[in-house]
Amino acid sequence: MIDEKIEYFAVKTSAGQADIAIRIWPRRESKGRVVCFHEAACSGAEFAFLAESLNAAGFEVVAPDLIGHGRSTYFGDPNAYQWIDFVNCTARIIQRYADKSTHLVGASFGGMLLFVYMLASRIEPRSATFVDIPLYSTASDSSVSLMMSLIRSDFSSLAEANAHFERCRHPLHSDALHLETYLTENRFQLAEGKVRIRADRYVMDLYDARLRKGRGQAAGFNYLEAIGALRSNCLFVYGADSPNRNTGVFRKLSRQYPNLTFETIEGTHPPPLMSFEQVRPILDHIRRYTPG
Repeated sequence: MIDEKIEYFAVKTSAGQADIAIRIWPRRESKGRVVCFHEAACSGAEFAFLAESLNAAGFEVVAPDLIGHGRSTYFGDPNAYQWIDFVNCTARIIQRYADKSTHLVGASFGGMLLFVYMLASRIEPRSATFVDIPLYSTASDSSVSLMMSLIRSDFSSLAEANAHFERCRHPLHSDALHLETYLTENRFQLAEGKVRIRADRYVMDLYDARLRKGRGQAAGFNYLEAIGALRSNCLFVYGADSPNRNTGVFRKLSRQYPNLTFETIEGTHPPPLMSFEQVRPILDHIRRYTPG
């Protein structure tokens, strides 16, 4: 297990000041920095296996815990979490930890934050990777309700919590079993005598609202035309069984935009980055666009 250090910096949100926990896996002689944004029901700790792999390849890895997640500030108020606050936090993190030589990675919700910010700001990182993000509205799938139940449930023991987590987010691959203790400590906390996922359960109200608006309804979204505004070399990775995967659409986009690449890995939505085969496309993409 590589050494992780955590530092904090303050950001302003509509609910007040929040402290963002930044997980850093340093590399003394680094080929470059990779900044990673996590999915909805997790924290930056979920990138530990990818960070190990990137460290071994010569890269420093930075993975923030978004507000309401992991070791960052919880507001304990369903009205405190606004989409714009997450976008602004993403912007502040990128401004502080990234530049044109940085590689960016975003998974699921974190990937959508990164995707929307890149479209709006026109930033051009060295490369960007988006893990299982929906490019247009799709019908709701069972993984959404499982994710909601995960963050809102109380468990009587770590074993029970881990069993439910595996049902929602897949069991640890054998490649990552050495991370089991670290991940357990960062996934769960003891609150009011119960084991809970390490996140503010009120943060899910925001996800509920976004998913109701965005999935299978006329008020949804479609980024298939806007995606052409991306100027960086971008990799889109999807689980083989993900409802967000559409090979026909991806084939057309890759022909239309040479800077966009689409890959499939083992998993549903979102695929866990917990095996060498799952992280290999990301490693190859980052190495390909790193000078020297």
